[in-house]
Amino acid sequence: MVETAGRRATRGALATLIFGAALAAVLGLGASFYWFFDLFTNFRPEIAVTAGLAGIAAALFRFRILALTGAATCALTLGLMAPVVWPRPQLAVADARAVRVVSFNIAFFNRDFSRIGPYVESLQADVAVLQELPLREMAAVLAQLPSYPHHFVEANSGPYGVVVVSRWPLRDPQVLSLAVRGRNSARLTVEFPDARLTFYAVHLWWPLTLPEADDRNTQLHALAAELAGCPGNCLVVGDFNTTRWSPHFQDLLRDSGLRDCAEGVFVPGTWPSWGLPLRLRIDHCLRNEHVEVTRVVAGGAVGSDHLSTINDLRIARSAN
Repeated sequence: MVETAGRRATRGALATLIFGAALAAVLGLGASFYWFFDLFTNFRPEIAVTAGLAGIAAALFRFRILALTGAATCALTLGLMAPVVWPRPQLAVADARAVRVVSFNIAFFNRDFSRIGPYVESLQADVAVLQELPLREMAAVLAQLPSYPHHFVEANSGPYGVVVVSRWPLRDPQVLSLAVRGRNSARLTVEFPDARLTFYAVHLWWPLTLPEADDRNTQLHALAAELAGCPGNCLVVGDFNTTRWSPHFQDLLRDSGLRDCAEGVFVPGTWPSWGLPLRLRIDHCLRNEHVEVTRVVAGGAVGSDHLSTINDLRIARSAN
């Protein structure tokens, strides 16, 4: 039987999709050993969907080798993702206080900073963390946040640090370098009327070159050491510049003893804000056993390349 031009073109297109997905899946297996391979782990959901759908199409056209390759790639990727998303018993905190925490990388190149304050006000958070707030815009943005009278701005290093604003008093603020200069993080205590929260706000390096990936991983290791044994209610939010599929992120969870607030649930990606269907969740929330999660959602972009993240939590009143 002579293969038609249309069938050849279909085979070629499916082969490109399936073998491309297979290559990306295999390269991701080396994520712990080389920075460039780690980038492929961020796209595991997209790899699984591409390989699965292209494999089904190949089966319908009776391209057996392509269909088997697509199925194997999809199965491998889902197998790697399963331990990350498989739901564990949820934490239930008795005698708890409801708390809303927002994290938002507002982008130093944002062209409409005048909308940031009103947007954050509209979220009615207890605590909000803003990354990439330029010094030249800080006073104007903070002036638009009358519901957040308490500020910690000393960790705002250049355009890449963090600013914490709160409805409640902030105690014992500290600037953390996490062993890398240029991207400061913050540690402080949020004093609620009936509870205390040990709170970390982070903005880690992006991993787009080898030196930057090394710096990001150094920060992750330093953060894990800082968080290990964090007492009472403990929470970390911010731009981690990695997804939960990366082994480096999983090492952070293992070594710190904290859990992903989005564990076991589908949460939309946060970056880039215009990037569907390749949007990645790189803005995270981590908590210890004294913090219960009720909802994690992605919010608006308001001119940023990130979506904000809104974390509804319950914290123990008695854990101090």
